[in-house]
Amino acid sequence: MADFISVINPATEQLIQEIPIDNSVAVSEKVARARAAQPKWALRPVEERIELMRRFKDLLVEQVDALAATLTAETGKPITQSRNEILATPARIDFFY
Repeated sequence: MADFISVINPATEQLIQEIPIDNSVAVSEKVARARAAQPKWALRPVEERIELMRRFKDLLVEQVDALAATLTAETGKPITQSRNEILATPARIDFFY
């Protein structure tokens, strides 16, 4: 049986979700999958990689309200702080291309 962590809304004390805790085997498998995927990513032309990063950035901005609501529910921080934290991410993404 897997161990789980309970994600609790600190404002309401309601359970948001139960999430399985990765053990060393699960972490090793995820690292192996990431390492196996990296060469394929590296073979993509840089323009394509940039376009995928831009698309991710656009989706992040499009979903800012839903993401901020989740972040606020999980941490208890004010919604404006959650929104600002998420909206600071696109500039960080831009830094990499």
